Amino acid sequence: MLKSFSLIATFICVVNLAFVSGNQRYKRCRENEVLSNCVNRVCEYRRCSELSEPLESVVIDPSLCKKGCICKDQYLKAENGTCIPVNQCPNAQCGENQVFDMCPPTCPTEECGMDPSLIFCLVPNPEPGDPRCQPACRCIDGYCKNRNDECIPQDEFYLCGENEEPTTCIEAVCERRTCSDLQEQSIKCVDPNVCTNGCLCKDGYLRNAEGECVPVDQCPGIFLLLI
Repeated sequence: MLKSFSLIATFICVVNLAFVSGNQRYKRCRENEVLSNCVNRVCEYRRCSELSEPLESVVIDPSLCKKGCICKDQYLKAENGTCIPVNQCPNAQCGENQVFDMCPPTCPTEECGMDPSLIFCLVPNPEPGDPRCQPACRCIDGYCKNRNDECIPQDEFYLCGENEEPTTCIEAVCERRTCSDLQEQSIKCVDPNVCTNGCLCKDGYLRNAEGECVPVDQCPGIFLLLI
C-alpha cells in the first residue's frame, strides 16, 4: 500500500513539474517582450519590415491558439530579432516636431489654416488594430503642417486681419492680389521651391495702396477699367 502511494505521489510530482516547466518556458520572454496566449492570431503590426505594408489580420479558432512571446506595446521586432521602440525602426524615422504613429487620424487634415471645428468627418478615424490604419509620421500635438511639409507651432501660423485668410505659401502666385494688378493684362503664375506663411485677401477682395483688403469694386479706377 505504501509502495503504491509512493508511486502515485511520484507520478503527480512529475506531472506537476512538467506542467510548471511548460508554463515557465512561455513566461521566459526576452527583453521588451510579453507573453501572448495566442501568438498565431495577428491583428497588429509586429515587425519593423511590415510598416510599409497594409495590415493583414489573421483570426483563428481559439482552440488552435498557441502561447508565445511577442513585442510589447509600441515595440516591433527588428531584423536582428530584438524588440525595439517603433520610432527606432529604420522606416519610422520622422522629421522635426513629428512623431511616428501606428494609427494616425485621417480626418481632419494636418494642414495649417484649417479649423478642425469646421470640418465634418464622414468616417470615424480608425482605432489601433483596424486594417485601415496606415502607420506614418504626424505632427506632434499643437503643431500643423505647412506647404513645405514641415510641422510648425499652430500659434506661429499667421493670424490674419479683416478680409484676409492664411496661406502656407505666400510666394505662390496665380491670381491678382492687389488693386494695381487689375491694370495687368495677365498674371504670370509662380510655383516657388520654398514657401513661407502669410496672409492673402480672401476671394473677391484685393489689397489697396494702404495695404487693406477691400472689395474689388472699391479698387481705385475699377470703373475706368470696365469701360
